[in-house]
Amino acid sequence: MANRQIPTEFYGDETPMFRRIPENPIQALMEADFGHEPEESSEELEPLREIVADAVDLLPEEDRWVIDAVYSEQLSLQQIADQLGVSKTHVFRIRNRALKALKAMLSFDMTIRERVNMPTTWEESAEDLVKALASYFADPTPIDIVKVREERDILFRTEGTDIRVWPAIAYSAIAELRDRGEWDSERMTDLLVSKQRDYGHQNILQGGLFGVAIRLSDKIERYANLMKKSDGSPANESIIDTLLDMVGYCVIAQMLIDGSFILDLSDEGNERAS
Repeated sequence: MANRQIPTEFYGDETPMFRRIPENPIQALMEADFGHEPEESSEELEPLREIVADAVDLLPEEDRWVIDAVYSEQLSLQQIADQLGVSKTHVFRIRNRALKALKAMLSFDMTIRERVNMPTTWEESAEDLVKALASYFADPTPIDIVKVREERDILFRTEGTDIRVWPAIAYSAIAELRDRGEWDSERMTDLLVSKQRDYGHQNILQGGLFGVAIRLSDKIERYANLMKKSDGSPANESIIDTLLDMVGYCVIAQMLIDGSFILDLSDEGNERAS
């Protein structure tokens, strides 16, 4: 995929998104995510360009087409609108939706997380990842259980190492929580931290990513079974709790992947999990 160049136009109606025109898509996306201006040379940025290109390839077809038109072909929003036969405002929304999705995906990439300030406590890492998931725009909608099961099966085949699947499942659960009016990033983070204080690190470290995939699968199947019940009244854990746990396991998986799961909780002494 060709390197994408940022056209010299403002992002938004009146106010530029960045303090200056970014020199490349990595700089644009990273500044938007972290308020950080990279100083790397073009050669040093090449691996990051490849990461962005791979992320773009994962976008839905319409979003990917618009991103390529803007950043590769350097077409204006009006030119794209004319080609698609839609309004400039509609293209603006597609472009912004795609950028949000890209920023969310990039926030889960180890190379990029290592490039910015990594968290120093377990809570900071969990909070960062929950915010990254929440930044992904998706219409509030119930889970497509067939799709989620297919994604779960990929995790089983790869023993949890396909890092693209974890956020995809989390996005689906968050979309339903939003559909039910039950999503709250702060609540999600607090739940993760409180459970971690109760369980400790070894509970997850013993099984690793594959163990988390199994636990996530339990929640997926619980959700599917609860949705079959006509009265929707489980004897124990609610559908909302099940969805929150699905998101939680996806966050924990990412923490295992980037190494931040072994960080201490802020006020529990200096011992680290071994």
